[in-house]
Amino acid sequence: MKTLQARVWTFPLFFLVAAGCAEGGSADDVVVSEGAPNMFPQGTPLDVSPPALGTRMREHAILPPSVSRPMFVAARLRGRPSYDLYTMWDDGSGLRHLTNTPNVDELVPSVSPDGHHLAYVRGGRLWVMNTDGTWPHQVADDVSMDPPTPAAWSPTGEWLAYASAEEDGGARLRKVRWDGSGDASLPVMQSEPGLRLSEPVWAPDGDIACFGASTLADARPIGGLFTTSTRAPWRDQLVGRRAHGLDIARREGRWVFTATDDATPAGYNAYGALIVAFGTAPTDGWVVRGGGARAPRWSPDGSEIAYVGREGVFVMSADGVRERGVLASTDVSGFDW
Repeated sequence: MKTLQARVWTFPLFFLVAAGCAEGGSADDVVVSEGAPNMFPQGTPLDVSPPALGTRMREHAILPPSVSRPMFVAARLRGRPSYDLYTMWDDGSGLRHLTNTPNVDELVPSVSPDGHHLAYVRGGRLWVMNTDGTWPHQVADDVSMDPPTPAAWSPTGEWLAYASAEEDGGARLRKVRWDGSGDASLPVMQSEPGLRLSEPVWAPDGDIACFGASTLADARPIGGLFTTSTRAPWRDQLVGRRAHGLDIARREGRWVFTATDDATPAGYNAYGALIVAFGTAPTDGWVVRGGGARAPRWSPDGSEIAYVGREGVFVMSADGVRERGVLASTDVSGFDW
């Protein structure tokens, strides 16, 4: 049987997924090998073995969870001309429209910590609505990132952090209350010239992590995952190169993100391996899926990880051992739960 290997180095160095593993073929021909992954020392390979020829990923599905939880998905389904927002249960049932706008896209939804509000990008602007679809309202302009990335809710649910495009081609982080008041710049990493910031994530301790990439012509075009404080004295730390799509569990503070190899353009829509780690200390991480995944999100209780695969949205156990498909679509912008 052919075996692929993913090799992970400790943080603050960088993540490098062996060629062929980050892409790993389609979502149908790469699965995580049986057995719970273990923390492993620097440079230890983790085997990722494909199933038998012709076996499809969804045939590895487990039974749905005993308690279903709502998910919110931005997708273009059933031949529709634009991306709409949908809600469904995380066992794949109960799919229904939240928006129905044929002439404008609604993208990258993000659910508030209390589960009552949904932030999303609509027509290059940041909007918020109730999770039942009522009271949609615009809260910020100028979020026309390409591709757009989700806004991040503060731990209290009062603020949203978002990436705002700038005239020089860069981007900075801003914050705004969910009712649209108090829009202001976040004083994080402002001293770095030619830096394009996106994919903000608000950690439980109030600090922010984000993806940063240089816009300077003479700079090496490799992005990285940064952590940055929101309180003086400001401090920035490069946590991992070729790492993006971070989500932080609300309870334990565990991280999950996508790591790509040097041959894959970094960015929110890039497919790669999924890595789980306990923040920056301890700095070791482990692979829970060997490739073909992007935009991972923790479940509210931290027991499962959902991600966008090449054929739709999948949910797996936090140790990467069990997996199920919940939405079959090749045109998903983002989701949250």
